[in-house]
Parts: sequence; structure tokens; C-alpha cells
Amino acid sequence: MSLLLLLVLVLFGVSLVVGAVYLAGGSRKFSFADAGEVKPRFLLDYPDFDSKEIVISDDNNVAILFGDAPNMAGLVLAMGTHSITRMLDADLLISIVRSDKGLVLGLRDMTLPKVEFVLSNGEQLDDIERKLKATLQNGRS
Repeated sequence: MSLLLLLVLVLFGVSLVVGAVYLAGGSRKFSFADAGEVKPRFLLDYPDFDSKEIVISDDNNVAILFGDAPNMAGLVLAMGTHSITRMLDADLLISIVRSDKGLVLGLRDMTLPKVEFVLSNGEQLDDIERKLKATLQNGRS
């Protein structure tokens, strides 16, 4: 078999696999439609967490959950076709910085060092920032 024929067959095979993955929905990105999708996802990893408030970012990629205690907060982040969760406490949450789009959360997690929470509602953003800062303060006192 000639090298040129082998190259054509390999390129055709790779293209066929990439096309099949694309057509099967492999290029779709997961996002949250409403709070009803966020809570069950978070409860898979943290079944004892009782969320009182869920706020979803404007881009529907990040959700923050607040519990009934001031130092209870959770994070659900859409990543690719899946989502990841983190319990936000003083051990994990190291900084909260206001940006022109919303909040940037600095995390002590080498797999997820920062999360951008995009929100245009200024009052709601102030409330979230206040609650997250309370999470930091209550965990360190």
C-alpha cells in the first residue's frame, strides 16, 4: 500500500469520527435554563445542603446557591457538556473581585482557580457579593 493511500484513508477516518461526534451533539454546550436544573445537580455531590436561594449568571453558565446559614454557599459551573460543583467556604474561596461584567471569584483549587460570575443587575450583584464576603468572614472568625 502506498504512503499516499494510507494518508488519505487515515484523514478520511478521522474526519468521519469527528463528523459523527459533531452530529451526535458533541459540540453542544451545557447551560442552566432555570434553578430547577441547578439544585438537583448540586445535591448529587452535596446531598445535605439545603439551598434557600439560587442565582444563575446572565450567561447561564454559573450558579451560586446560598444555604440558610451565612457561611453556606455552593457553586455549580457548566463546563462543556457537564457541570462541576464546589462548596464555597473560607477554605476554598480566597477572593471576591468586582469586574465590569460581574464578580470574579478566586478559588484555592488548582483545577478551578477562578470563576467569572456574569450579572448585569447591580442590586442583585451587591447582595451576592455581600453574602459571599460573609461566607469568607464567618469561616475565618
